[in-house]
Amino acid sequence: MNPVIVSCSVDSIKSLLADRAALTAREQYGAPFDPSARSFGFAVHGDSQTPPIAVMLMTIAGGVATIDELIVASPSSGSAAASMLVRRFEETASYHNCHKARALVKQDGATAELLTRAGYRVEALLKRHYFQADFIELVRWLQ
Repeated sequence: MNPVIVSCSVDSIKSLLADRAALTAREQYGAPFDPSARSFGFAVHGDSQTPPIAVMLMTIAGGVATIDELIVASPSSGSAAASMLVRRFEETASYHNCHKARALVKQDGATAELLTRAGYRVEALLKRHYFQADFIELVRWLQ
C-alpha cells in the first residue's frame, strides 16, 4: 500500500472528528458534555429596525467556551451592549456544561478591561502575537 495525501472539504473532516470525539469522550475524559465544537452568534440591537450595536461570535468545544469575536459598532452604547453579550456568553456556556470561559484579546484593549471587570484573569501573555501587538488569554472558571 502506498499512502497518499488528498485534499478534502473542511466540513467532512470536522464531521469525522466530531463523530470520533463523541464516541470516545466519556471513555477518555469522563466528560459529561458533547465534545464536538459548536458556534453561536449573538447581536444587540437598539430596536428591530436598526443595525446591531454589538455582535459576538463564540465557540464551545470540550467543555470550554471561547469568545471568538466581540465587536462594538456604536461607542455611545457599546459598553452596556458588550456587557450584555458577555453575560449571554456565560449563560450559553453554563447551559452547555462548560467548566471554563476564555478569550484571546489585545492586552490594553477595551475588551480586556471589560472582561477583567467581569472576573476574568490573565492566564497567558502572548508577546507580539497578532500584528506585532501583545495579546492576553483571559480565563474564568465557571464550575
